[in-house]
Amino acid sequence: MDNVLSVLGIIGVVIYFITKHRETLEKLTKMQNIGILFTYIITSLIAGCVIYYGGAMMKEWFKSGILLTIIQFVYLIIVLSIAIYMLNRILRIITKGSFQGDI
Repeated sequence: MDNVLSVLGIIGVVIYFITKHRETLEKLTKMQNIGILFTYIITSLIAGCVIYYGGAMMKEWFKSGILLTIIQFVYLIIVLSIAIYMLNRILRIITKGSFQGDI
């Protein structure tokens, strides 16, 4: 059931992104659109792996439940912030500035 909800969430985010940026995406070339898709996929996979394996390593280091939860939350925020920052930089390069910090 968790996998179904995750897939539905991903599909929802993709649909939202496409509808929000329809005009901009239509102005881009096919290769730029493929680059955007590839960048999103790679960024999501890397961030997911870093979060999953980093969280698993933290469970070994910290045994306290509340301390572990706080540290994992801060870790999650840091990883997602870095991923979003890198994604925005790469997309600006791919689209030659069409996306300006609105992703």
